[in-house]
Order: sequence, then structure tokens, then C-alpha cells
Amino acid sequence: MSEDFAVYRGESGHAQVIDYRCPHRGAQMHLGWVEGDDIRCVYHGWKFECGGQCIEQPAEEAGFARKVRIGTYPTREYLGLVFAYFGEGAPPPFPPYPAPAAEGLIENQTQFVPCNWLQCFENSMDEVHVAFVHRTGGSHAGIYDLPEIGAEETDWGMLRTGTRGNDVRVSLH
Repeated sequence: MSEDFAVYRGESGHAQVIDYRCPHRGAQMHLGWVEGDDIRCVYHGWKFECGGQCIEQPAEEAGFARKVRIGTYPTREYLGLVFAYFGEGAPPPFPPYPAPAAEGLIENQTQFVPCNWLQCFENSMDEVHVAFVHRTGGSHAGIYDLPEIGAEETDWGMLRTGTRGNDVRVSLH
């Protein structure tokens, strides 16, 4: 797609995906602020409701706001991820991916890591890297023996597991 979008979460808790730039002066919408479920542009304070309609324009004549919209995209949250539909018309039915589950799962962590997702995923697949670089903290502390690696192709992607001699199993989806 090679397009940028802005994502925000309003008071309702629902994730909103909108065009990256304000239709007025092209300011980046992620620099604005959220008011209720609406978002206000940082440049001139134009306020857009979560459906994309401009509802407030400081210093503009009354009624002009109803002529302005920002692009919005339907979203769905599933398994901690935000999915957005960028096609024309109504979004198709959402494909139900099975929730990853593992028998005997000891630890399940979710965290935000500000990095390139591919590099992070690749590094976490490299058990020698994990065992040595991250040896001083977390659930891998002091574990140097390599695990038994397993991989399973599923309808929704790949499940990779690593089970160590002490039955600690790490799953990556």
C-alpha cells in the first residue's frame, strides 16, 4: 500500500484508523489530540468526529465544517491486534483466526517494542541470541541449553515453539 495512516483510541476504547494528514493543511493527525471519541488537528484545531466528519473549525465561517471530511476506515480488534479495512464498500466478513493456545503454557507476555517487527521476530526465533544476549533477565535468565524447536503451519500463519529440558515452552505466533 505504501500509505501512512493515523491510529487513535477514543474514550469509548474503540480503535480508529484515519488518513494520516489533515485535509486542510496536511498536518500529521497523530500530532493532534483526542477529545472524547473525536480527534483535533494540531495545526488549526479542526476537529473530526470518529466517522470522519469535520465538526469544528476555529476561526472559520459557520457551516463550512460540514463540507470537510477526513478518510476513516472500519476497524476490528482481535487477539490484541487492530485490523482495518481499506477497500471500497462494506468490509467483508472477518475471518475468525483461532486463538493461539498451548497446553502447559507457563508464561504469556504482551509488550510494545519500538523496533522493526521483522528484526524483532527474527531475533526471537534465534535461540542462541536469546540465551546469550538476554541471559540477565526475563524468563530466559541463566538458560544456555538449546531447546527442542518445533514449527507448525496453520491456516492463519505459523506457530513456532521452543521447549527446553526443564519443560519451559516459548511460543511465537
